[in-house]
Amino acid sequence: MIDKLPGFEFGDVDEQVAGDFTTDDVVLDASGQGVIQVADQWGKAGSPLKIRLHASLYESGGRPVSRDKLYTLWPAGQLVGVRPLWAGDQPDADALVEFEVVNADPAGELLAAENLAVTVVREYPDY
Repeated sequence: MIDKLPGFEFGDVDEQVAGDFTTDDVVLDASGQGVIQVADQWGKAGSPLKIRLHASLYESGGRPVSRDKLYTLWPAGQLVGVRPLWAGDQPDADALVEFEVVNADPAGELLAAENLAVTVVREYPDY
């Protein structure tokens, strides 16, 4: 999510947020400008989010001119990120697992952290 810190995950990877939605049509004013208003769908997010805006403006002939804009929402001044130090999606069975842990701001600058506690939970998916 942060180019300066590749491979680090920030926030809860399982956090669920609002999916796709549409807004009402916007009519441009005499100067050719309009405002798209979007209700806050992400105010309670605790994890960084990438939000894609896809907008289409129709020419007088009916053809759409479409553009995408990608926004990053960083919900706090600093967040803890974790990066696993093994290859692949999961470590080898009964292998020692190691992680890198950082505290960073939205620009990817590392920040000091006091009293940071880390807990690793081993999950057994056999049920």
